[in-house]
Amino acid sequence: MIATLLIIALYLFALAFFAFVLLIYPIAFYTLFIFLILYLVAYGISSYLKYRSQQKALRKAVQDYVAKKRAEISTYSQGSHS
Repeated sequence: MIATLLIIALYLFALAFFAFVLLIYPIAFYTLFIFLILYLVAYGISSYLKYRSQQKALRKAVQDYVAKKRAEISTYSQGSHS
């Protein structure tokens, strides 16, 4: 939550700086525009990698849970037959 707010604050600061520089020195527009695009691409890639790692962890947790339950069921069924 705090990290998200910091990212939003940084993004808003970058936009304000971008607008300020654009008013004073319009030629810098292209440079800042390129950096803004690079920032958005990097943010998108990091978000995707974070999402993918969360999905992997969730999938692993579900597989472990299912394996544990299968082992319990197997133990119970073997105990009831003997």
